[in-house]
Amino acid sequence: MGEEGVRVGVAALVIRDDRCLLVQRGREPNAGRWALPGGKLHWGEGLAEGALRELREETGVEAEPLGVADIAEIREPGHHYVLITQACRWRRGEGMAGDDARALGWFSEAELETLGEAVVPGVRALVERWLCASVE
Repeated sequence: MGEEGVRVGVAALVIRDDRCLLVQRGREPNAGRWALPGGKLHWGEGLAEGALRELREETGVEAEPLGVADIAEIREPGHHYVLITQACRWRRGEGMAGDDARALGWFSEAELETLGEAVVPGVRALVERWLCASVE
């Protein structure tokens, strides 16, 4: 990747009724694992705008952005990006897997724990922190 530079990714952390929306990734990186809906930020797009677009594309869910929940740097072989996660308030839609999401689900803290290693690293701690803070 060296000359391509670092990519910027955006994700949406949507909590509703003490459950967080996760998608099962359909593509690398982390294909098959559970993560927050998200993807690449497009040129000229605002952070919240990009996170909400990715949320709609992957799930059909509509939400209101509340602000930045987390900023993480991910450095893996072949991937170097900064991921900016927006906390969001759910507005409407149950969700349906779309775009590059294989499946989706609304998970409680206990259900999230049962997913174990199937959750992308760092997601569980972030979600648990926000579930405790009660985004709603």
